Amino acid sequence: MSNLKIGFYGHSSVCWANSKNSISFIDQIIDKFNADLVNIGVPQGSEERILFDLKKSKEVDVAIIFHSSPKFIFLPNCSRDVSISNVPSRKAKYFWSEDKSDQVSTDKFENEFFTYGKIKEVFDTPEEYVDAMTHLKEYFYHPDLFSNRFYSALQSIDNYLENKKIKSYHVIRPSLIIQHPWIKFNSGTVDVSLALMPNTTGLPNNYSVEQNKLIGDKLIIWINKEYGW
Repeated sequence: MSNLKIGFYGHSSVCWANSKNSISFIDQIIDKFNADLVNIGVPQGSEERILFDLKKSKEVDVAIIFHSSPKFIFLPNCSRDVSISNVPSRKAKYFWSEDKSDQVSTDKFENEFFTYGKIKEVFDTPEEYVDAMTHLKEYFYHPDLFSNRFYSALQSIDNYLENKKIKSYHVIRPSLIIQHPWIKFNSGTVDVSLALMPNTTGLPNNYSVEQNKLIGDKLIIWINKEYGW
């Protein structure tokens, strides 16, 4: 049998690979099965990006998905997505931070948005980025619209995986399912416990060394079970 081709899709929880001493649970899984890594997530990865990247993965045997939230905006030309929640209204043109819409200095804004993820290359200047985001929120945003797009992407992901017969593992916050009981996964295992695991600072995927080991072990057991090993 050729090497397993494993893809990880979603937000920052699955954005860290090639870690020193294989601390990242992604590396632990890839090393365990001598697998080919075909995709990783991005910071604040949106549900639409998950669908986009999944369909771009030409070969994938196993898809491990950390589902997103309706608040994230897909930036297809960037290697990260962003949250609409903290973008101020168009009438209040100022720089804001990742975690709140309060006004911040230009330096802080550029450090948070223009140092990675290709936002600088796409938008050129902080002013252009501010104009784009605030105009989007003013004219093209509605929470119900974003919710509809999120669940449409989620159901398309599930349908794609089921039809392609790709072994899949879905990590999703229970609130996203409880709010919409008509949402049903047909393509694989659904896990809400990992989605409730508290984040810790320090490592790129916001998990501690111990948490990375716990997640890696859990997913390795699942893959072994799926293949009957």
